[in-house]
Amino acid sequence: DITLTADGKDTYEEVKKARRYRECKRTAGVSTTDLVGRMLLLTKCHHVSEEHMDQHRERARTLST
Repeated sequence: DITLTADGKDTYEEVKKARRYRECKRTAGVSTTDLVGRMLLLTKCHHVSEEHMDQHRERARTLST
């Protein structure tokens, strides 16, 4: 979906002009919010003691399948 600013400009105009924009194909049934949430869950591991790392690794593995 194309997103626009309040004044009707392409949200990614500057990024596209800098040739830094890359569009990815969508996957049916997968939401961006869910993907970002999964990534944020994975970044919390550095705050957890080593004894809990296996639990987090298993959770990350099941989220990615």
